[in-house]
Amino acid sequence: MILSQALNTAGLKNPGAPAILDLGKTLSFSEMKKKVGQLSYLHQAEIGHGKRIAFLSQNTQSALISFFAFANIGSQCVFFDPNESVDGVVEAMRDLEITHVAVSPDRLHKVNEIVRVHGLNLSIVEIEKKKGGEYDPSYSPPPDHPLKETDQVLIVRHQELGSVNKYIFFTHKQIYAAATAVRRFYHFGANEKVLTTLSLSHPFSLIHGHLTPLFAGACCAVNPQSSSNEEFLEYLATNHVTRFADVPKFYYFLLSICMTAKYKLPGVRSVTVGAGNLPKALRKAFTLLQIPVLQTHGRVEALWTLAMEDAEKSKEAKTPQLEGLPGFKYKVLNDAGDEAVGPALRDGPLAVAGETIMGAFFHPDKGMADKASKTTIRGTWFYTQEAARIEGEDAEIKVKPLGALSEVIKAGGKYFTPEPIDEAARELSDVVEAAAFVRVDDKGTSAFGLAVVRQGKTLSESAVLQHVSSKIKGAGCPRTVHFVDEIPKDRYDNVNRGALARQFSPR
Repeated sequence: MILSQALNTAGLKNPGAPAILDLGKTLSFSEMKKKVGQLSYLHQAEIGHGKRIAFLSQNTQSALISFFAFANIGSQCVFFDPNESVDGVVEAMRDLEITHVAVSPDRLHKVNEIVRVHGLNLSIVEIEKKKGGEYDPSYSPPPDHPLKETDQVLIVRHQELGSVNKYIFFTHKQIYAAATAVRRFYHFGANEKVLTTLSLSHPFSLIHGHLTPLFAGACCAVNPQSSSNEEFLEYLATNHVTRFADVPKFYYFLLSICMTAKYKLPGVRSVTVGAGNLPKALRKAFTLLQIPVLQTHGRVEALWTLAMEDAEKSKEAKTPQLEGLPGFKYKVLNDAGDEAVGPALRDGPLAVAGETIMGAFFHPDKGMADKASKTTIRGTWFYTQEAARIEGEDAEIKVKPLGALSEVIKAGGKYFTPEPIDEAARELSDVVEAAAFVRVDDKGTSAFGLAVVRQGKTLSESAVLQHVSSKIKGAGCPRTVHFVDEIPKDRYDNVNRGALARQFSPR
């Protein structure tokens, strides 16, 4: 389905219902449909068909409406985190041969600097100023450029540390499938408002925080950019936010300010977690507040979601119980590389098939992109390079991600993961932070190492190993301990185990 058609269909039942909440004001579905139509005509006249457009903007009403309008005129859009470094933005713009930049007022200076310093030939579109009030609100594409659900309209960057950035193009059909495949897990009711503080540049934010709510007839409460914690809580209470979709770091912040203010998040029906796993203590805190946690597992290559929890079932679950998505197929491989048949529990490298899976990577270096695509996509299957445990079959399948294959150890037919080591080490009073990683020695043998940030200098390596080995046996126990000043983390505050592996494995 075309994205604007999906939006219009969602608003049919209640055209006056709020679609977007921005700066304390709501925009109804009928008003949003009108603005998308008018802007589509405006951009068709000013920009033309089939351009590549980069967004440098906060999550705003104008950014969302502009995305739908650009999709209507056959443009391909890529979202950048507005706080990203200039070098990263410039590299991607050159790789993708971006023609236009859609910018909010707060990022106009940054874009002008990019154009001036780096000599990029870009046309700037100030999205807050574009109204299109002189145009017909019922948009119809020109006969020479009909809209097709197979048109590519979204570009997502595949960013792995230590490797060249690659790009993935997604169609109307894939985006719609990604947004609707997860909708049943939410059980949306009336008057729902969903908030994410995560940039639209992350597909988890785009799908769970924006498109899934819109296509379900719910409201997107865009990031309010509150000036204080008190103002943020007032925003949540006044506007009756019912759902959150964010990363673990945000939920730590949310619970911290709620504890200080003695605010229990009344009316919140679920919190969805992406780009990392919610720690057990935070999950327990939400359980005490009677708020279901919806842990998701996703990959950029699938426009994010591969499996997630159900809001109703999560109410009783003490640990994450992720389910497969409708219309998807899942398999794990045995040691021979064949499918491990079910329905009993089976572990192995995970492969997934479904409508949202990418077709191929893109990069100006076609040879590099083709090689990366062939190791990831085989036929209709996406090989995730992760280990997982699955149980059941078809619509009843359960998925438990175990971790990237490079970050787990398999011994005796069993996968050992680093998280139990982290937890055991943190039990020591002098341990500030700890993170296990797979260390490969000079003979090519893999074993867990453990990086520890300690308080003072009295704690020894042998004391750490002795304590952890009393909790964990066999291949799941670390062989070495390395004291460090800090644990490397990614932008979402997740431990970067790959960086530790590169630091402490012999060259």
